Amino acid sequence: MCFQIGPEKGMQQGGQPPLAVLGQPPLSEYSWFPEEIKNILNLKQLKLGLNNLNGTIPDEIGHLSHLEVLELHQNDFQGPIPSSIGNLTVLQTLNVKMPGLNSSILAGISFCTNLKFVDMSVNSLTGSLPLSMASLTRIREFGLSSNQLSGEIYPSLLSSWPELFSLQLQFNDM
Repeated sequence: MCFQIGPEKGMQQGGQPPLAVLGQPPLSEYSWFPEEIKNILNLKQLKLGLNNLNGTIPDEIGHLSHLEVLELHQNDFQGPIPSSIGNLTVLQTLNVKMPGLNSSILAGISFCTNLKFVDMSVNSLTGSLPLSMASLTRIREFGLSSNQLSGEIYPSLLSSWPELFSLQLQFNDM
């Protein structure tokens, strides 16, 4: 199942229509997404990018245990990335590229061992890359540019990512 709202609405890859596409009223009038999303237990894709959504990313996002794709990029969310994202153990794509998120880089993301693509660029994320991220052995693209990350990058961390072909760390304090 896929729930998609925004400029990419329409047919999905493979010709499958999204589960639901909301149009009226404009989504920017919501402070977040419709309450019903939390009740779709088999939801695999949640694509809400480019919608001018605001508020915070709710902790309940971690209840979507079958989620494989979470795209919230280019919205106006503020505050921390909820630690409950660590509950999304089948997640393969995480895109929260937007200004406004301000927390330390999440050690909880280490539980998302199926992640292949992560874009957390252009936020105000702080801290260093925790060694627990060595569990992300399937990661291929990791975007963390334009944050406030600091510290060193441990060689053991990099060697645990054999499929990595793109690591973006520019415009940080590393």
